[in-house]
Amino acid sequence: MTKKLKVDSVVNVAGTGKPNFPVSPTSGGSALSALNTHSYTSSATEPSSPKNGAIWWDSGNSKVYVYANGEFREVTLNTAYPSSGIAWGGDRHVYHIGYTSTYTNILEYFSMTTAGNAQDFGDISSARFYDAACGSSSRGLFLGGNTGTGRINTIDYVTISTTGNTTDFGDMTTGKNSHMATSDGTRGLIAGGYDQNGDETNIIEYVTIASTGNATDFGDLTSVNYAFGDGFSDATRSVITDGYVNTSSGVMEYVTTATTGNATDFGDHNNYQQHAACSDATRGIICGGQSGGYNTINTINYVTIQTTGNTTDFGDLTLARNQLSSASDGTHGTTVGGRNSSGNTVNVIDKFTIQTAGNATDYADMANAGRATSSTSGAAS
Repeated sequence: MTKKLKVDSVVNVAGTGKPNFPVSPTSGGSALSALNTHSYTSSATEPSSPKNGAIWWDSGNSKVYVYANGEFREVTLNTAYPSSGIAWGGDRHVYHIGYTSTYTNILEYFSMTTAGNAQDFGDISSARFYDAACGSSSRGLFLGGNTGTGRINTIDYVTISTTGNTTDFGDMTTGKNSHMATSDGTRGLIAGGYDQNGDETNIIEYVTIASTGNATDFGDLTSVNYAFGDGFSDATRSVITDGYVNTSSGVMEYVTTATTGNATDFGDHNNYQQHAACSDATRGIICGGQSGGYNTINTINYVTIQTTGNTTDFGDLTLARNQLSSASDGTHGTTVGGRNSSGNTVNVIDKFTIQTAGNATDYADMANAGRATSSTSGAAS
């Protein structure tokens, strides 16, 4: 029979100080001195001699770490991810129309899961053409563009759940148009395009979407011949798709979004110029484009973002077009607008399921037919 002894307190016979045990007491065969006490440290530097389970609040970077198997490991929460499963999108697709019959400042929106035509959202700060967009589940950014008198470096933003006009966010490092943008929900990356002097640029820059401010240099693309393309991301990697070339394929490059550095070759695509792109948590989709002149295409291609290589055929859009844009809610992708083979603007909104290859379906209509659109998406509430 096992006997248990309950001890309510242990007192030093001298009356002060800690009790002195000639033999270390044990629990379950382990010395009590070896048991983890889950220590907590708040400091800007890593604690010394931690035990497994030790918690460190890195006060210099506002991060939480736990010590396990010989190193501190960062603890991250998944609260940034909406129910869609991605931090860079959501049910509400918000887009800027760059051109109807002239440059415009029109923003429109619609729901990716509740059928209905697009409605007016508000206005961007100035009428412009060939800007870019990216965002988080709560905030959408519209970056740069050409006003007709010059390329601007303006970054505007909206709160996606609240319709209304844009608010100033900050500035890019230079005025740009025909550049590419993408996001992991925390950082927005802006790459390539034409700078304020009209020169091609290979600069990649970034902003922190939740914090207004100017863009910061990230690194470089391998070539300056990057324009008229798009970009897509997963939680760790951003892919930039070139739309400059008229040859049989376009180049794709990638970076690790949370770090800085130059881009690396990813593979090739065959959507040519002025295509659109979006992504879910694992797959990047490229839609439409043109192979020269007004020879628009209806091709949809895809890649697995963590596996470098060339694109694979996914299906077709309902209408061949270029100068369209695309966004995702984590399950579906939608495309808006564009220019058809006759050179006319269209009001078509297509929809497809990103993990299921097949043709897109006609989903809704834009309130205003338009091209050179730029898109972002996020939560409707």
